[in-house]
Amino acid sequence: MKRLLLFFFIGSISFIAFGQDSIVSAKVRDLKTKKPIAYATIQFGKNSGTITNNEGLFTVDTSRMSNTDSIAISSIGYENYVFAKNKEVDSIIFLVPKVEELDQVFLTSKELDVDEIIDLVEENLEKNFPSVIAKRKMFMRSSSTNHVQEVTFDLQNSTIPEFTKPFFDSLSGMGEGYYYKYEDILGEALLKGERAKIDPIKATSITDENATDISEDLIEELKEIIKKRTKKDSYYKIKMGLIGFTVDNDDFKSDDSSTGDSSQGVKISINEEGSDIYIKDRAIDLKNALKSNFAYAESLLNVIEDNNKYKFIKDGIVSDGEMILYRIKFDSKRRSGFKGELYVNVEDFGVARIVFKNKRKLEGLSLFGFGYKKFLYAGEWVYERSATGYIPSFIRFEEGMTAFVDRNFKIIEKNDNVSGRKRQNKTSVDLTVTTSSTDVHEILFYDNKTITAEAFDAFKVQEVYKPIVLDAYDAQIWSGYSIIEPNRAFKSFRANSGE
Repeated sequence: MKRLLLFFFIGSISFIAFGQDSIVSAKVRDLKTKKPIAYATIQFGKNSGTITNNEGLFTVDTSRMSNTDSIAISSIGYENYVFAKNKEVDSIIFLVPKVEELDQVFLTSKELDVDEIIDLVEENLEKNFPSVIAKRKMFMRSSSTNHVQEVTFDLQNSTIPEFTKPFFDSLSGMGEGYYYKYEDILGEALLKGERAKIDPIKATSITDENATDISEDLIEELKEIIKKRTKKDSYYKIKMGLIGFTVDNDDFKSDDSSTGDSSQGVKISINEEGSDIYIKDRAIDLKNALKSNFAYAESLLNVIEDNNKYKFIKDGIVSDGEMILYRIKFDSKRRSGFKGELYVNVEDFGVARIVFKNKRKLEGLSLFGFGYKKFLYAGEWVYERSATGYIPSFIRFEEGMTAFVDRNFKIIEKNDNVSGRKRQNKTSVDLTVTTSSTDVHEILFYDNKTITAEAFDAFKVQEVYKPIVLDAYDAQIWSGYSIIEPNRAFKSFRANSGE
């Protein structure tokens, strides 16, 4: 109880200190509403910076800064806040809202309506967002929440004595609950369109190890039963529709069509040792986020390419400290599609920021008792102007999906010495599994270097890379690096603690 009270006390004062004079930590809020300002830019060098997290909190290590350096905080719609490295900082920094007046902004000979602005965004899309191959420093945090909602085994019939209704009833509910995973990686990202490769510098992983694989648990249970009762030359075949594999008393082996069974199945080989695909998995996370870029022709976020399907409303003019921007709200004319906001530069009609969220569930699949449905596709892109055009400085991408299994599976006992189909005994079970998952990727880019296609193709991704496995977040591991400050949920998470 004392620890719980301490947790709420620490969260309420909105300040974090690591006991180091070089650490600056504060929460950024709106002066008028007092609400936290998420993803505000924190700049403390030409190629150095970070952002506030979704709670408005940031932490900066100033040990490598000179005494004359300063830290600048900026966010669209607010006045910049700049303070010297040696200045004592309050635990809460308030930004002043700022709205640009139309008569103070140089537009054109006439004021543009919203449709004209969108047409100019589309007209200048290729110029402002050219296809560039680049190497960029990157920090990416991936947070995953998995909810196993239902696991039910319903025995239909069985001639195998050990496979009884009480046994399958005991398996029902197996693995139900919430499971969490946090992955942080710092390195260089090589980007070529929607393709991405990662050269890691440091990575950490915090996983709830209580999140068990349902299929693995079931297989282990079946193994134990098989060891207790398998007769000489007998084996089991497990079938679920088109999928089938055989099980003997030693281990699992792929289905062998020579057994004489006339049914067609997918052959599955289970490698219990597995393989190290950590970097490939992180690259997939990065590529999935990059595909949400509205400027890509095949992006689901087709708000500019298919602008005739959207309704746009001009909602004033704001500034991010460097650019004057039209703020434009958009909403799909249909029940599907997206809604959100665009921030468009009044000078070159480049998009400096886009915030979006799907209006209804997206694509899904339901086939032979297996299915999934995407229920969330949302995020935010913040761009900066470079010599080559607009490039992302920060991406937040959220994706949510539900999945289900509603199928019958059979456990068939066979024997090589029995002629014909070799069937001896059979168990039939209806399996129902319902799960949902939400993945959030926050990606901070800084520094930008153009590279050739040959250099991109020649780069070899590390085949084996193991992250630092932690039980809880450790700020000291990231000392001296520019990362995104974790939120309270991440900081309070303890692997296997049930918290």
